[in-house]
This record gives sequence, structure tokens and C-alpha cells, in this order.
Amino acid sequence: MNKALILILALLLLTGILAAKSYNSSELLSSSRNPELFQTLNEQALKNIELLPKKQQKHYRNLLKHNPDLLMNFLLAYEYSAALAEADSRDVKKNYDSIKDLVTREGIKYPLEFFFSYIAKQTVSDERITAYRKILWDDGLGKIYESTPDIIERYRKVSLWCVERLMFKQTSGRDQSPLDITQKSLIGRCEEMQILFVAAARVVGIPARPASTPWWAHTDNNHAWAEVYLDGKWDYTGDMDAAYYPNQTWFSALVDKTVLILADGSLPADTDEVLLRGSYEAVINSTPNYAKERTRTLKLEIVDEDGNPVPKTQISILVYNWGGLRPLITLPADESGSRSLSVGRGAFFVSAFSETAGKAMVYIESSDAAQLYRKITLEKNYLPDQSVIMHYPALDFEWKQAPEEWNSGAKKAKAIWQEGIDSFTSSPLPAYVSSTDTLFKQLWIATRFNQAELSAFGKKYYPLQTGFMEFLLADDEKFLWQASRKQFAAVYLHYKKWAPGLAALEDRERHAVLSPSVHYEELPVPKSCLFFAPRLYSKALQVKGKTALQKIQNCLAQLAKEHPIDPQHSLVGLLRMDLAIKQKHLQSYQFKVLAVSALRANGIPSEYTRVPDVINVWLEGSWQYYNVVKNALEDKSDIGPLQTRSLSLKLQDQFNAPLKVPLDKIALSIYRNGQLYPINQSFEYLGDGSYQGEFPMLDYYLQIGYRIDENNTGYQIIPIRMSQEDPLYLSLELPDYPQAWNELEPQLQPLVEELESSGFRIIVVGNYSQENSIRIMDKLREQGKDPILLGYDDAQRLAFPYAVSRFWRDRVSHNRGQALRTLTLIRGEDGSWQMYEGLWDKLPE
Repeated sequence: MNKALILILALLLLTGILAAKSYNSSELLSSSRNPELFQTLNEQALKNIELLPKKQQKHYRNLLKHNPDLLMNFLLAYEYSAALAEADSRDVKKNYDSIKDLVTREGIKYPLEFFFSYIAKQTVSDERITAYRKILWDDGLGKIYESTPDIIERYRKVSLWCVERLMFKQTSGRDQSPLDITQKSLIGRCEEMQILFVAAARVVGIPARPASTPWWAHTDNNHAWAEVYLDGKWDYTGDMDAAYYPNQTWFSALVDKTVLILADGSLPADTDEVLLRGSYEAVINSTPNYAKERTRTLKLEIVDEDGNPVPKTQISILVYNWGGLRPLITLPADESGSRSLSVGRGAFFVSAFSETAGKAMVYIESSDAAQLYRKITLEKNYLPDQSVIMHYPALDFEWKQAPEEWNSGAKKAKAIWQEGIDSFTSSPLPAYVSSTDTLFKQLWIATRFNQAELSAFGKKYYPLQTGFMEFLLADDEKFLWQASRKQFAAVYLHYKKWAPGLAALEDRERHAVLSPSVHYEELPVPKSCLFFAPRLYSKALQVKGKTALQKIQNCLAQLAKEHPIDPQHSLVGLLRMDLAIKQKHLQSYQFKVLAVSALRANGIPSEYTRVPDVINVWLEGSWQYYNVVKNALEDKSDIGPLQTRSLSLKLQDQFNAPLKVPLDKIALSIYRNGQLYPINQSFEYLGDGSYQGEFPMLDYYLQIGYRIDENNTGYQIIPIRMSQEDPLYLSLELPDYPQAWNELEPQLQPLVEELESSGFRIIVVGNYSQENSIRIMDKLREQGKDPILLGYDDAQRLAFPYAVSRFWRDRVSHNRGQALRTLTLIRGEDGSWQMYEGLWDKLPE
């Protein structure tokens, strides 16, 4: 044979061998590779499963026995024990096998701790554990991995893969898993977009982690997104269809308004700024990755009234959001009473609390200073009055145009998503359903890809009561996507039992009895067998009592006896109700969730609250706080009901003009352990800037906040002593309170001219796929308005009026940065138009 030919064949053979190179995953993940890390993981894994039910303990111990390596021990060590209690051990094994397959393909390119935290980690947020890795790999991610060795291009293709499977829609309650999203709903809020992208990135070997700002400082909302590790650094990504360039999304120009951006990691690196470290995760301060050279370093020194350091003081970073100060994070001072952390340029408050030394609340203004120092003195008196205008600076951000090939790919991905939506909206009704049953048809479509379970349930119970179908459509829409046929049946039977006696109540109160989920926990698994229908609640939860209050007291006494609060001997994480009731001990938040479920089982409207140890109960025609630890109404003294007293307010601007402030911006709050919690009662507006309310004689703090514009927020806090003898009347000035929108920009006049003859008086300008556009449309429709959304992309079968504006499409095509804008236009009685850019708090009068 020709020597040259032999050489060519040899080179081809060598190339094939190299291309097919594989790694020994067992060796790379062996305990001998890092014995110290293995010992740590093994000890935590064994500790993590020791409180699980005996049967599950056995399953997980078998996994450790048959897979005695670093990976399996990590998977069982760094998931909440409550999540493992809810999971199927076979799903954990499937994920384990998928991760090993990935290691076989590409080895381990990062330090082990990094690989485990950001590639091997099973869950992203609070979603349940599912065997999603192999399923998503077979659903297209495997082809992306095999065809795209460049990690940046792989990141981009994963982004478009997500666009094909998820469209933003505001949802609430528990998180969907990646399989819920791709197989059941195709929609989700920002945190669920985060879950799907991070999970998908990890499947193809891209390190990814969840990041968020728990509360925006400059506007009333929050946001969650993903961070990806590309080219040796953490980058961020937001809207998947605009993800061509990392670090470029709709909130890029807002990063200087933020105070803290937090990321989660299991085994953080020494170089990470770790704010909190727990058994399962570390909270990492990712703010410097966004603020860059504009990052500020805040050093706090906490002392008592005598100037002595106060070790372990509880420090909370607070921002104004949804009517009051809310915590971004709460962390302890060190042994010397000090704490340092990186913060952004936005303004905020620092709350410091010690049970022995007292409390303080200090305002930190916006500034360009790189170093900030505050010495905070704790006092046992009331927090002082404070009135501030908080500033949130803008950032000049230059939007880079993505290639047209990317834009075409994004459009194609959205079309694929639409095909998925069409497939369930056009699905025929079950044969047993009457063609005139329009309500069931609405329910059928709302159930999305979970129609098989609804059909199986309906086959036994159809025709369904009208009120039940209306309840399902108005309550937790995720229930429709996730419920099994037994869960449908259990909720229906619970509804039939209690709904007739709740007819006179409002929707909120009725739903607080009928809803199967309380907080963010998973749906309960009903108890059932051949001899009785599925039960949502165990009979053991039923109690007796002559009055609703007696029932509450008896129910809570029984729970406290059977499930005492003991953090050291209870599972960690949110628990399904049917699992919680089997536990000997509970965490305080688990006990609160179970308490609400138990009261609902007895027909008593109940809700979860943020207040420690306190839930909401409906008693004697009003919502009241109930302390589940004390087993008593929160607003009761030791000798009986507290007296009430009237409190009057007069609000005006700096020109003495009376102000009508939305009642949700005026919060009378109680102070607990460094936090402020609004009470149930609110003021009544009397007109002419006057407000009045009747409140129990407790000590409060009055909070009033208002958004002046996108860069400034007014805020006041005033201590209120209801027991004082002086008349309780406050006259407050709210400087720079906004009272009008802006006139329509002349260059946008063609927008309204396009719809001149349509009759719409409210126009939202953005796009059907844009998060803020949908938020505003939802808000307007909730207020009973009839808006239309103008966008630049074609869409079908939306739940609200939508049209493509030729003018807006042209503007977006010439400047892609225009696609980030969201405008609300309102036509006045005189025919003139007003506009607001961004997320507004209220409509103009």
C-alpha cells in the first residue's frame, strides 16, 4: 500500500480516536480524588437523611452504598432534607447517571467544588426534585452539546432552546420544575425562566446559578435571573430572546439603582463574598459583578448606649417596596459587632437589632463614595422619625445590536412555542362533555398539557358544579397544570363540603378555605384507597368547638402536642401537607403552613403571613392575626381584648395641596426583631387629604412611601404610641409627591393615530413577549380597564387585545434598544394623551 495513503489513514484514525475521546467518570468522581471533601460530603449526606421516613432512608442509604463517590454524596448532602423527603430516590439516581455521562464526555474542567455547585446541583430554587436531565438532553439539548463545542455559542443555543419552551407570564406560589415548564405549561414567571435556563445550561456543562434582587429599590417588584460562567467570569442573562450578548438585558440600565444582587452556591470559592452560609447553600454577594468599579464597601460598627460593641447583632438591609421597608438580607455582625459588605449605589436603610442592647435604623444615602462607614448605636427607645428622598442613579447603557441571524432564530423559536400553545388550545373536549358547557371548555384550555388528568377526573365526576369550575379558574392556575386526577377529586370533594356555607363571603375568604396550597409548598398528595374517595385532609385534623375561635384554639393545641416546633430534630425546607402531618417535629414555618391547612380542613378561612409565628384568620367578619405559638389572637392582652383608638392623618404636598395617597402606600406596622410588618387594618380616606382608622392600642410605626420618578422615592417612618394621652392626629408633608403623568412625546404621535378609530383609551406599547408589557396589561385588567397592547411581533391567541404597530415595528428594527421600552398611554376626556414609561404605581385621575 502507498506509504502516503497509509499515513493519511493513520491520521484519520487518530483524529477519530481523539474526537471520540472519553473520560473515566468513576475515577474523576472517586472518593480517593479528594478524601477530605468526600468525608465532609459523606457526613452531611448521612446527617441529611437521618430524619427521613425509614423507607426513604433505606433507599438513599442504598444509593450511597452502591455509588460511594463524591457525586452521589454531594447530591444527597446539598438538597434540603424536605426536598429529599418529597423526591423519588430513583429520580436522584437518574440525575446522577446523567451527570456521570456528562463527565464521561468532557471530564471535569473546573475545581470539584465549583463543578458540584454550578453543574451537578439538581435544583435551582425551591422547585421539587425531578429526573429532568436525561429528558431535556433527549429533547434537543444533547444535539446542542454535541454540535457546539464553543461555550459562548452553546450558551446562545441553549437560550433559544428555552425560548421555544417558555414564555413569560406572571404566576405565583410554588416554583415549577423544569419538566412542569416543558411538559405541562410552557409559561412561567421570572424565577421559573431562571429555573429552566439554569437547569438547561447545567445539563450541557455550562456552569450556571440563580441570581436575584429580592426587592427592587426603585420600583415595586422583584426579579430573578440566571448567571453563567463564561470565559472565566460570571456573566448574567435575562430575556432569553435577547441573550445574544451576555450582560445585556432589559434591566442592564438599572443595575446602579440596586442595593444588593445575590447569588446562590453550594460550595463557594474562597474568592466569593459570602454573606450567609448554611447547611445547604451559601448566599453570595454578586453585586460587584454588576456595579463593577462603582461598587461601594459598607462597614458597620454596632455599639450599645455605653459605646460597647454588640456581638452577633442582627443586621438587615432594607429597601422600600410594596408599601413598606422590606429586607434584602438579614445577617449577623461578627464577635466585635462589625460587618462589611459590598453594596450598589442605590439608597437603603440598615436595621440593627439585639434582644439585650436594643434597636436602630440608619439611612444610607446614594453616593459615589467607594468606602462607607457607619457607627450604629442601639437604643431601647422607639426608632426616631425619618423623612427622606431616596435616590437611585441611572446608568448610561449602550445596547448592542444582535446579528439578524440571531433575531431570525428568536422569531423562529417563538413560532415553535406558539405551535405548542396551539396544540392544547385546539385539543378536542372529552366525549362526555356537553358542547354547550363553555365553562368546562375554559377549564380545559387553562389546564394546558395536563388535560389527560382533568379528563380522567371529569369522567367520574362530570358534570361539575359551576361554582367549582369558577373557583379553579380564579384560584391557583398552577394547580390546573400540576394536579393529578386524585388531587382534582380531593379538592372537588373538599369544595362540595364547605362551599355552601361560604357563599356569603368574598372570594378571598372563600379561597382561604378551598385552596389546597398555603405558601410555596408542593401540592398535598391525597389519601385514598379502594374503600373511600380521595381526601385532601386527614380526619385526624378535624376538631370540635362551639365557636370558630374555640375550633382554632383546639386545632392549634392538638398540632402543638403532636408536632412540636423543634428546629434541631425536624426536616429543613418547605413540606407538603401530607408529609408534614407525619413528622414528629417541625420547623416554625412548617408549623405555620400546617396550621393554616388544618384550619382550612375545619372550614376556617386562614392565610400564611410574613410575621414570625403569626397567621391570618377570618373571625367575626374581619381578618385578624393569630399567634400559633401562643395559641391566641395577636391583638389580645393578658386580660382580654385590647381597647381601640382612632388615628387621624392629614397628608399634603410642599405647597399645602391635599393628597389622595393610595391606601396600600400607608402602612401601620408592628416592629419585630428588626423588621416591620404591616397590620391587617387600614385607614379610610375621608377626602381633602384626610384619613382615619380605628386600631388596637398597640405600639406601631407609620410608613408612607411613594415613587416620585424612576430615580427618586419619598419615604417617611413615624413611631405611633396609641397609649399616649395626646390626640392622635398627624399632619404630614410629602415633598415632591407625583400627581400627574407626562404629556405624550410628539415623536410618538403616530402610535395613537394608528388606533384613532379603534375606541381604545388605554394603550400599552411594548410587545406580547416582553415581561413588563405583560405586567402592566395584567395590572390594568385587574383594575377593570380595557387596554390594548401594541407590539412589533406577530402573535396569536393571546388573552388580551393585541396588535402590531407598523410605526413601533419600524422603530424597533432601526434601534433594537427600543424593544426594551414599555409605555402606557392614556387618553383624557379632552382627547389629549398622557404617557408613562416603565412600571407605574397608579393611573392618572
